[in-house]
Amino acid sequence: MKKQNKSRSLSSPLIFGNWLQCMLMFFFITMLLFFITSSVFGEAQDVREAIVKVYVVSNSPDYYNPWSMQGPRGGSGSGCIIENNLILTNAHVVSDHTFLQVRKYGETERHRAEVVAVSHLTDLALIKVEDPGFFKDEPFLTFGELPEPQQEVLVYGFPMGGDMLSITKGIISRIEHQPYVHSSS
Repeated sequence: MKKQNKSRSLSSPLIFGNWLQCMLMFFFITMLLFFITSSVFGEAQDVREAIVKVYVVSNSPDYYNPWSMQGPRGGSGSGCIIENNLILTNAHVVSDHTFLQVRKYGETERHRAEVVAVSHLTDLALIKVEDPGFFKDEPFLTFGELPEPQQEVLVYGFPMGGDMLSITKGIISRIEHQPYVHSSS
């Protein structure tokens, strides 16, 4: 007779759902606070052209079995092109990555990428694309002022692994600092 493990798995819907919901909320707040203002782009340019989908294969440590890995897992996230031919994304998207690709909005071709810097404290990461032609004639987002409470904003990204770009309209209800640490344990 096989003994059943009564401990809750990290991949159970309840734990994974809450974790994923927190990660998505943090990404959306990050995008709101740093990028999405009506003055970022001129009328001729479109914010969508600076948004990319990040594809990642990761291999995280198995905390229930020391010195073991969980095995490769695929995932995705959102990023945005910024100056100096870099892409800004969240640290939790590229954490424990073994393979990384990005895809421009409106295109099907994926381009190999690599992580340049990670800040787990702020949950931000910078990545660069190996193909030098990737950024040719591509617009980039610049850091703007923080939005004010009650200001209307648009949030761009690929939440929940969707293939289509999601654009969500909302109003900033408040801006405050929240201590935050992301972890898969």
